Amino acid sequence: MLFEEKNRTVEEASEGTSLFEHLQGLLTGYLREHGNLSLNGLSKRCRVSEPTLRRIRNGQVKTLPNVSTIFTFLSYILDEVEAEKIVKKVGEPLGSYLKERAQVIESFKKIEFSEDLSEVLKDPVKYVIYKLAAGGHGLTHEKVFDLFGSYGEKQLQSLVNSGWMYREKNFYYVKTPYFALSHEVFVEHFKTMADFIKPEKHANATAESAPLFTNYSGSIHKEAYKEIRKIYKKAAHRAAEILNDPHSKGNIPTFVLSAVDTIDAQCADEFGTT
Repeated sequence: MLFEEKNRTVEEASEGTSLFEHLQGLLTGYLREHGNLSLNGLSKRCRVSEPTLRRIRNGQVKTLPNVSTIFTFLSYILDEVEAEKIVKKVGEPLGSYLKERAQVIESFKKIEFSEDLSEVLKDPVKYVIYKLAAGGHGLTHEKVFDLFGSYGEKQLQSLVNSGWMYREKNFYYVKTPYFALSHEVFVEHFKTMADFIKPEKHANATAESAPLFTNYSGSIHKEAYKEIRKIYKKAAHRAAEILNDPHSKGNIPTFVLSAVDTIDAQCADEFGTT
């Protein structure tokens, strides 16, 4: 990626610096024009954290913030909500950089909860088939049979017959690529996706490419719980950005599982208290 520290060319590093300086200039210029507005006040208005804004202003970051953070900030200072119009207003060099990634932001706007799809995908095999086909690369009949046999073939055909999927040449695609399902479906199929975790299959993978598994637990107070939740929410959002970025498209079907919850269900009662 453009802003990774490893293996960057001089040109890429220079471009990254130029992009950041443009963003930094927009921030300092806005604060200068609105002399009575503090950094904390701007943070509350534009919904970007104060530490992030401070690091940008002081030049204390080596990479650009994630795309959604940039668009959120620019949306406020430019008084514009449409990604394409933000790109036009912001100018260069950020304009060209954001133009290539505007599709990521627009894709998030298209994500809608579907009660009907949640009902259809209660079957775990249908769930995996649909998720594989929703990746944009398409899904072959052979891959479905390889994973799930004749039962998978039946579920694939059922999805096609009901109009949720369609076929083009030798690949199957989904009707609704940007979707959200109920939490109940997520919980039911968490184990379904976890069954695809097979460390032994990646014994020869490099450190940078090996699958990542984490499992932490402990007894903590409510504020610490909130902090962990905030960290994982931010990481999950960034992962979703990368998965939806057209520059990320490839033939490696990838999944990310993320959950922060309590082991003792009775402790959940505390979440409703101040």
